[in-house]
Amino acid sequence: MNKFIERIRKNKLKSAVGGMLILVFILSTITYLKTPQFPDALPSSESNEIQDQAYQERLTLFQQFTRFLRENHGEILVAEPLDKNPAAETAFPPKSGIYTFRQQFKSLNQSLISDLSNSFAIQQGMQMEIRSGCKDLLKPTACYEMDFKKAGVVWMRILLESQQSGYPPGWNSADYKDAIEPDHQKEIIPPEDGMAKLAIVIDDLGYQMDVFNHLITLDFDITYSVLPQQAFSRETAEIATQAGRQVILHLPMQPKDWPKFDPGWGALLLQDSTDQMNAKMDLNFSTVPYVTGVNNHMGSAYTQYAEGLDAVMQVLNQKGLFFLDSKTAPGNTAKQAALNHSVPYLSRDIFLDNDKDETLIQKQLQKAVRLAKHRGRAIAIGHPYAITYTVLAENLPQLKAQGVVVIKVSELLN
Repeated sequence: MNKFIERIRKNKLKSAVGGMLILVFILSTITYLKTPQFPDALPSSESNEIQDQAYQERLTLFQQFTRFLRENHGEILVAEPLDKNPAAETAFPPKSGIYTFRQQFKSLNQSLISDLSNSFAIQQGMQMEIRSGCKDLLKPTACYEMDFKKAGVVWMRILLESQQSGYPPGWNSADYKDAIEPDHQKEIIPPEDGMAKLAIVIDDLGYQMDVFNHLITLDFDITYSVLPQQAFSRETAEIATQAGRQVILHLPMQPKDWPKFDPGWGALLLQDSTDQMNAKMDLNFSTVPYVTGVNNHMGSAYTQYAEGLDAVMQVLNQKGLFFLDSKTAPGNTAKQAALNHSVPYLSRDIFLDNDKDETLIQKQLQKAVRLAKHRGRAIAIGHPYAITYTVLAENLPQLKAQGVVVIKVSELLN
């Protein structure tokens, strides 16, 4: 009998515990169903704090970018955020989900801005995209949208506006290569002695001697452009000078696709201060003696950078040197900077050997000859390739019979 009663008590206890568990489960289920598991919005104070932090991060980056452009481009009139609610104490919540800022320029050099923006994005570990036209905005005479992205996601957008008249060429046109052909519609200068003048410049000397040792044996006034801080920079300049040839400094400058393409030791970069630029110039000149002028090595970005070129031309003016523009980028920024500082200026007409093919190099040389005969003068640039030496050795002796004489490049300054 006692065992029977004890069994009943245990069954009642189990039933009570089971009932309590069932009640707890029911109450928990009701609470769970009433509570949103994925809330549409965080509590307002937490949301505002996150928005503030996101906005401040982007504002800081925008201010850094604006400072970078002021130092390297200039002419920024306005730099401000868009869509910010002045009545709100917190950061603006962007309707598009993208924090957008605005910069307005007095005038806007689109290719330089593209180069600078890409360099800045690389420094920040980001990607940059830029396109013509700004949406939902009263457009000024020129307007572009620039996106800074992280892992392919737009992190910040900047609208770039310009007050200059007319739309400049589209951003895609800035995708030029370092071998553009300049406009040959220059002033025709009849030769005084009946002979057309052709200057031939050989770039990229100083890192090896093999081809140079053959070139220097040619009995023609070829101009030799020597890279600074190379193993044979000084030796090349000394040998060329002793042979009575003209030597110029082949000054490395930042290209459009830097740092993908490295201009080499002593290169002038957009980020350099004036003191850094002067120090590089001093060292470069110390390694290449006897120079009478300078031409740019690469430089599709730097030769469109007015402030940097002004500093370069000041140095050339002080040293009494001329500047030969290799024309690796469109425009006349280098020419204007040279004129501003009374530096004698010349520009390349033909590249001889962008294609290392004997037939094509011969065609380019004949193109330079025809141009010289038409205009009275021309400047061709080649490189220390064995095939280039072969073409010059075979063709230069025939030029005199064609009414063309090879001269030092500086003689075209007269």
